[in-house]
Parts: sequence; structure tokens; C-alpha cells
Amino acid sequence: MRTVTLQSILLRAWQRVGNDASTLSNIPSGAQTMLVAAANDAIEQCWEWADWPELCRVEERTVQGNDTTGYYLDYEQVGQTAMGQVFKIFRDNPNTNIAPREIQFTLLGDSVRFPESTDLPTTVWVNYRVRPDTYTASNLSATVPAVLSKA
Repeated sequence: MRTVTLQSILLRAWQRVGNDASTLSNIPSGAQTMLVAAANDAIEQCWEWADWPELCRVEERTVQGNDTTGYYLDYEQVGQTAMGQVFKIFRDNPNTNIAPREIQFTLLGDSVRFPESTDLPTTVWVNYRVRPDTYTASNLSATVPAVLSKA
């Protein structure tokens, strides 16, 4: 995925309002903090505006739960990328199967719930959007997906 630095976004924003953006030191620290806060808001809105391929994943996940508790997937699982918006869940790997079978689900709190009558495999394939990062003025070298950099 192509990326740009948060610093380059701040410098461009500072220049757009008519200021000297030749170097980061020309932006007062208070203005940097405000610009980062505005950038976070704009990036999050753009992040969720579309299903950007750069921000979406299809990953195999282990189904949790049992017949008593019900079956589910937590958005955050140890050793896995935290899931943002979940689009689809499949029985088969959609990257290798021409017609992967979808599984119905419900979003509930911090998890994806499956209907009780579903005969689930032990692992499923989840198509989801990763969560947006939160940027700070103390880490201006952090990278932002280039597709969102003009937010």
C-alpha cells in the first residue's frame, strides 16, 4: 500500500491556508496539535466512506463459543488484526473458491454473532475493514494510506 507521512499532510494543510510550509518548524506546536486533530477526523471520515481495497482484508478466523454460549467472533482476537466494519463472512476462502458460501451473521456489541441453527466450521473467512489509526503530533513520521492523504 502506498503511504505518505502525517508531516506531509500537515505541511500541505498549513500551506493551503496561506502560511510558509517550507519546514515543520514554521508551524507552531498548538497549530500542529489542531491540524493533527482535524486530520484524524478527516481521515476517519474518508476511511469509512468507501470500501478502499487498501484498507480491507479477507482473513481466516477461528469461531469462538459453544452450544451454550452461542457462536461468535470477537472484533479483537489475540494475534489477529482488530476488525473494523465486517462486510461478509464465508465458509470457504473467497480468494481461492470461485463461489464461496456466505454465512449469515449479526453484529452485537464487540462481536459478530452467528444464528444458533447455523452448522459452523471451526474457522471462517471474514471480509472486513481494518480500524483507522489515531495520529498524534508527537509522531509526525507516522504513515497514512495515500488514498486518504488528500482528506
